[in-house]
Amino acid sequence: MKRIISLVIVLIVLHSTEGKSQKFELGLQFSPGFTWMKPAEKGLKNDGMKLGFNYGVNLDVLFSENYGIGTGVLMTHRGGKLSYVDTIKTSYKFQYLDIPVLLKMRTDEIGYIRYYGTFGVTPGFRLSAKGQSSFGGATFDDVDIKDQINMLNLSLTIGGGIQYIVSGNTRLVGGIEFNNGFSDLLKNKEQKSTCSTIKLVAGVMF
Repeated sequence: MKRIISLVIVLIVLHSTEGKSQKFELGLQFSPGFTWMKPAEKGLKNDGMKLGFNYGVNLDVLFSENYGIGTGVLMTHRGGKLSYVDTIKTSYKFQYLDIPVLLKMRTDEIGYIRYYGTFGVTPGFRLSAKGQSSFGGATFDDVDIKDQINMLNLSLTIGGGIQYIVSGNTRLVGGIEFNNGFSDLLKNKEQKSTCSTIKLVAGVMF
C-alpha cells in the first residue's frame, strides 16, 4: 500500500512540473452504496452490510483532455456490523470528510460520451462515530464512540463510468466506485477492522 501511495504522489509531482497549461473542472456528486467492515481478529466477524452514501464537490485538474488528477471534498457516511464471539453485536455509523487523490483517465469524445477510469487513494478524516450494541437482551442505541475510532481512514479507490455531454462543458456523470479500506479503524489494539464501500456515482461536471 505504501508503494501505491508513493506512486500517486510521484505522478502528481511529475505532471505538476511539466509546464503544460492546466484545466480545472468543478462538479457535484451524490453516491449511494453499500458499506461493510472487515475484521482481522479471531472471534470478531462481519455481521452484515449497511447502506452508505456520500455527497460533495469534485475537482478535476486536467493536464490534457485525457488525463489528470481527480480530487474534491466529500461528506461520507459509512459503517458496518460486527459481532464478537457471536454474543456482542455492534452496528457502527461513521461520518468522514474524504479528500480523494486519484489519477483520472478518460477517452476522447465518442458521440456525446466520454468513458473514464480512476485509481488512487482516499484519505478520510473522522467527524463522528456512533454505535448500537446488543448483549444479553440489552440494547444500547446511538452511543458516541468517537474516542474509540481512529481519526484517519485510508482506502484504495478504483472506479469508472461515463460522462454524457449535455452542452458545452456541462456533463452528466454516472459510474461505479470501490473503496477498499486498508487502515485500522479501531483504536482497541486487540480488535482490528477496516471498512470498505462500493457505490454508484451520480453527478454533474461544469
